[in-house]
Amino acid sequence: MSEKSSAETVLVFLLGAAIGATMGILFAPKSGKETRQKIKTLMEDMEDKTQDWIDEGKEKAEGFIAKAKEKILPIKNN
Repeated sequence: MSEKSSAETVLVFLLGAAIGATMGILFAPKSGKETRQKIKTLMEDMEDKTQDWIDEGKEKAEGFIAKAKEKILPIKNN
């Protein structure tokens, strides 16, 4: 699976999870204050997970760039 389709799959999954959880919370029989708190908590969790995913992607990209430089520099210097 390519990096792009993996990223798209994760993004679609996270978006679907957020929408599903939000819809479930909105239709649950709770007070407005409780519902708003649940939505806030859910969004904070999603933000943390998304940031973790972004950080992981940056680390992979940095590793890829470092490997590419290792292979290109000897060729460039010859």
